[in-house]
Parts: sequence; structure tokens; C-alpha cells
Amino acid sequence: MTEAAQNLRDAAVLWVLDGEFGRVVDAAVACIEAGVASAPVDVLAGSSPRDPYSERMEMVTLALDDLGLPALPADPEDLAREGAAILARSVILGDLTQAGLGDWMSQSLTCETRERVEEALKAGN
Repeated sequence: MTEAAQNLRDAAVLWVLDGEFGRVVDAAVACIEAGVASAPVDVLAGSSPRDPYSERMEMVTLALDDLGLPALPADPEDLAREGAAILARSVILGDLTQAGLGDWMSQSLTCETRERVEEALKAGN
């Protein structure tokens, strides 16, 4: 799996958690730029945050499948664990500060989702 493809999946996981679809479009464009293009990735790169949620989810699902990536977790607990792992990796790599993580958690997530992600972060240390 290429870094660009992994970034697309990570962006999709975070999108389902916080609703920020623009990062998915950006990640799909980065896939094309990295030579990891396919028809579903191209369609996703041209999509809009204004498209209905169900259509965006279908585009993401098709693109991930086409790239041979795992589907997004359907279980909210699994989704929170994956999101927490992505965030922890971002902090370790220096792409996200602890303050930025705190801001994201308090400003971007619903209370229920925030609790799940907090628990997953605690469990993963």
C-alpha cells in the first residue's frame, strides 16, 4: 500500500468521525498526483462536501475497495480506535500538536464520538 493510499483511508476515517470531507478530496487528489489513480479515486477527487452523505460514502467505499484498502469500520468503537491510532501517529510524527489534538477533539466531535476517541486514546496510551 502506498503512503498516498494510506493517507486516503486515514482521511476517510477522520471524515466519518468529524465530518470534514475536504481532507478526503485532498487525499484523493494526492493519490492521483502520486500515480495511484483509478476511476473511483478520480471521481472521489472531483466530489464535493455538498454531495449527499450517502453518495460521498459510496464514493469512498468504491475508492478504498479499488485500491485494495480495508473498508471503513461500521462499528463506532472500531472507528474511534482507528481514529485514535491515526491521531496518535500524527502527534508522534509532529504533524499534530497535543494542543491541536485537544482543539480537534473539543471543536470537531460530537460528545459521544469524543468520549469514544478519548477512551481509545487512553487505551492506546
